[in-house]
Amino acid sequence: MLFDVVLNHPGYATMADMASFLPDAGILAGNWQTWSPSGDLNWHSWNSLFMNYRSQGWASWWGPDWVRADFPDHVPGGSDDLTGQLAFLPDFRTESTSAVSLPAFFANKADTRAEEVPGATIRDYLVAWHTDWVRRFGIDGFRVDTAKHVELATWTELKTAAVEALNDWKAAKPEDALDDLDFWMVGEGFPPVANRDAYFPAGFDAMINFGFQSGGAQTISRFDDIEALYASLAAQVNGPGERNELTFASNHDTSLFFETTGKDFAAQTKLGTVLMAMPGAIQIFYGDESGREASASGSDPKQGTRSDMNWSQLDEPERAALLAHWQKLGKFRSRHVAVGGGEHRVLSYGGAGYAFARTRTTGGVDDAVVILMTR
Repeated sequence: MLFDVVLNHPGYATMADMASFLPDAGILAGNWQTWSPSGDLNWHSWNSLFMNYRSQGWASWWGPDWVRADFPDHVPGGSDDLTGQLAFLPDFRTESTSAVSLPAFFANKADTRAEEVPGATIRDYLVAWHTDWVRRFGIDGFRVDTAKHVELATWTELKTAAVEALNDWKAAKPEDALDDLDFWMVGEGFPPVANRDAYFPAGFDAMINFGFQSGGAQTISRFDDIEALYASLAAQVNGPGERNELTFASNHDTSLFFETTGKDFAAQTKLGTVLMAMPGAIQIFYGDESGREASASGSDPKQGTRSDMNWSQLDEPERAALLAHWQKLGKFRSRHVAVGGGEHRVLSYGGAGYAFARTRTTGGVDDAVVILMTR
C-alpha cells in the first residue's frame, strides 16, 4: 500500500476548518453554512464571499514562520519551483533551518497528535508526521506529489526516516509483515524537471514516466516503437543506479487512454499487452482494465478523469473480455519479476510478430521469460 503525500503545501484553508479552528480570527463570514451558488456564481465563489484573505488572523493558521503566502505579514511566494506558490497554495518553508513552534491553530484541534519538539524545523515536523503513518500502520511506500517543488534534501530525510519506520514496524509485528522489502518511494515531477536524475540518489526508487502517455496510442501499434521503448527502459532499470520509471497510460490530471482512442476496445486490449510487459514499474489507473469512461468535467476540465469506477458495466461482453485479458497478463507479470526487472533482449520483430526475452539473475532472483506479441 502506497500513500500519496504532499510536502510542499498544507492545502487550501476550507470554511469548515476556519470555523472549527479559528472561529474568532476575523477570517470567515458567519453565514457560510446556508449558502449555495446561484446565478453566475459557482462553488469557487465562496473565496470572495466569505473568506477575508487580508485578515491579520492568518498569523494564527500556519503562520509566517511556516508558510509563504499572500497573507498579511507573510513572506510571499517566489518565482521558482522551490519557493513559488503552486496553484496559489501556501508554500511550506521546508528549506528553513530555523526552529519553529507548532502553528497556533493546533491548540484548537482536540484530536491532534502533534507535539511540540524543541529545536525542530519545519522539515523535522513534516518528516515525523508523515512517517508516523508508516510506523503505526506499516505503510509500504509513498507516491510523492509535485516532487520538484521541494528541495532534494527534504526528500532524502523523508526516505531515510520512512525506511527506519517500516523496519521498526516489521520488527514489532512480524506476523503482519507481508515481505522483507524496504520502504519504496516514487516521485511525480511534472515536466519539465531540472536535473531529473538527481532524484534517484536523493531517495526515490522510481520517477513517474510522463512520456508514454503522450505517444502511447501510436507506440502500441508499431513493433519498432515498442522495442525502442522497452530497450530504453530496461537499460535504465538495469544500468548504474537502477533508474526505475513508473509508466502509466491514464492519469487523473491529464486524460484517460480509453477516451483518447475514441473508446476503442481493441486499442485498450493492446494497451494491456504493452503496459503489462513494460520494463520498470507500471501504474494501472483504475478503469484502464475495464474501459472506464470519463464523466462530465464541470468547471474543472480534468474532473472527468476521476469518474466513478464502472462496476455496473463489467458484465458487458466487450468489457468482460477486456478485463480478463488485463487480469491474465497481470498475473503473469506478478509471477515473473524478470518482466519488469530483467535484462531485455529482442529476438525478432516485424511482419506478424515481435519476440523478446527478459532475464533476471541478480538479487537472489533467477527468472526468465520469452514473450511473443502478434498483430
